[in-house]
This record gives sequence, structure tokens and C-alpha cells, in this order.
Amino acid sequence: MRDQLRTVLIVTEGLTEKKYLDHLRKRNAGYVVHAIESPRKSAADVFKHCCKEVSNRGLNLKDFDVAYCVIDVDFNSQGEDPEDLGVCR
Repeated sequence: MRDQLRTVLIVTEGLTEKKYLDHLRKRNAGYVVHAIESPRKSAADVFKHCCKEVSNRGLNLKDFDVAYCVIDVDFNSQGEDPEDLGVCR
């Protein structure tokens, strides 16, 4: 039986960040990387999309897998503080 690889989910607000992070998928680093672009661009929407993807993919953030949101804070027109968004449950 093969060991399951840890999954790293990266949800971005823009295509540029996704393209940049896609190169991680090509490395044989002992984990699986999924870099996806959120359909909506506010920090809160990127976070909600990330939590939805965690649930849809059955990721175990408590003990094994990890998920990140990549948000361009230089152009955050809503004035949101990404650190205030919380944790996926």
C-alpha cells in the first residue's frame, strides 16, 4: 500500500499568482500541490472559496494537509485585513 501524500491547497485571488505557484506541482517534493484561482477577488471571498475547496476535497487540515490563501494586499480595495479572516472549520 502506498503512503498518502500530504496535500497543499493554495487559493489565489489572481491568475498571476496561480501561474507562479503552479510550478510547485512539477516538483517531486513528497506532497501534492493544487494552486487554484478564486472566482471572486475580495480577501473574504478568497478565504470562503478556500474553505469550500478544503471541504470539497476532503482535506484534513487538523492533522495532515495544509491550505493557504494568497491575497495581494497592495490592491485590497475593500480594506480587509486578511489576518482577521479566521480558520476553516
